[in-house]
Amino acid sequence: PILCVLAGTAAADVELKNDSFTEGAQVAFQGGFVSGEIGASRLTATISCPCSLLHVDLLFGGVVATQPVTLRIWQDDGTSDVPGAPIFSADYSLVGSNTQMQQFDLSGDGIVVPQSFRVGLEFQHTGAPSIAADTDSTITEERNFIFADGLGWVRSSFYLLDGDWIIRATVRSLAFFADGFESG
Repeated sequence: PILCVLAGTAAADVELKNDSFTEGAQVAFQGGFVSGEIGASRLTATISCPCSLLHVDLLFGGVVATQPVTLRIWQDDGTSDVPGAPIFSADYSLVGSNTQMQQFDLSGDGIVVPQSFRVGLEFQHTGAPSIAADTDSTITEERNFIFADGLGWVRSSFYLLDGDWIIRATVRSLAFFADGFESG
């Protein structure tokens, strides 16, 4: 008989982020959003994709209040300020917290993302609570966006914001590779 052993090696889960936020660090909550506007980050995987999107984490605070929001995910070509085709959208209620990251567990939703994609939070309310930006006075302009009422998609630096949105995603590569065969 012939015995074939095919060992698949999946890349470890990888957290994608643009921000420099660490627990306990100072942040800036952006209170200027109105209903229908979106704060979004372009995230680019450092592993081979397509990838399974496991969860999205973000800091949502400024005040302790419960507000409805819509989590949105799009394809993103990595060059345009306007995202590509929608991948996912769902409504949630979040309780604002100045210290605790919010996590959207998407591991059971079967969401597959390309190498570059955009994650946004659409507000169904005006003002705080809102998403936070880091305060290290640096911004990766081509990765931080706002969908603004009357303007459409613009880079958040257009509004003189100088921090990266604290919006993160954890992904797992769907690529499996044969490590070898053994016969006998």
